Amino acid sequence: MQKALWQAWHLTDAEEAERELRGLIAELEPRWPEAAASLREGLLETLTCQRLGLPRELADALRTTNLIENAFATTESICHRVRRWRNAAQAQRWATMALLKAEHGFKPVASPEAMAELAKSLEHQLRERTVAMQLAI
Repeated sequence: MQKALWQAWHLTDAEEAERELRGLIAELEPRWPEAAASLREGLLETLTCQRLGLPRELADALRTTNLIENAFATTESICHRVRRWRNAAQAQRWATMALLKAEHGFKPVASPEAMAELAKSLEHQLRERTVAMQLAI
């Protein structure tokens, strides 16, 4: 099951990946309905990189939430030491310090060219949605 999920997520064609994931959902449903429901719930979001047509290196970096989880874990490990927050400014200073510390462990997301490709893909999607909304009105 895990191999099938990984393979579907790494397909370049979004429609083919969606078909594979829907097949996996059908397989999971009888024995693991909660897993099937979870996969069904996030189905469209998990295929965002394929729909945008992002380069492989950028898609691989954006496909995971490790960056966010790392930042949260570092912030929690530092800020849990504070027993009493005096004010919002103190909390903001501590959170800022923790995020700056977490930043040292971040890897570059992608090359400048890949980021330019992301910007171009997002602009294209925005234009398509704007046109679709105007036609619907």
